Amino acid sequence: MSDGKHCPSCGKDIGWWAVFSAGLPNRIRCPHCKKRCLYDGILILSGLLILLAAILFVGCVYLFRRLVPDKTPWWAVAVFVLSWVVVEMLVTLFLRSNRILRHTDPDGLAERSGPAS
Repeated sequence: MSDGKHCPSCGKDIGWWAVFSAGLPNRIRCPHCKKRCLYDGILILSGLLILLAAILFVGCVYLFRRLVPDKTPWWAVAVFVLSWVVVEMLVTLFLRSNRILRHTDPDGLAERSGPAS
């Protein structure tokens, strides 16, 4: 089955937790067969997620430094983590609904290299 929900190797639904807990869309492992999978067309999305995380963290720290200048901004870290959980959930739903999941070789060579000489 070629969609964003089923493992291309074993055909079982990988579930949302495998995508959510991966951190980036190219670090997904099937919970059933343990093969590594990734979504097609995620290079730009991965870059945007890293940029968004940096902007969100700096924004949280800046906001809490302005609101409470005498204290260590621990609340900023808490707000950042909670905000990032929401971002990850939205990205997980988007990927599972709109992208195609494919199997990747651990070395990354099987899909790029031609026939052996």
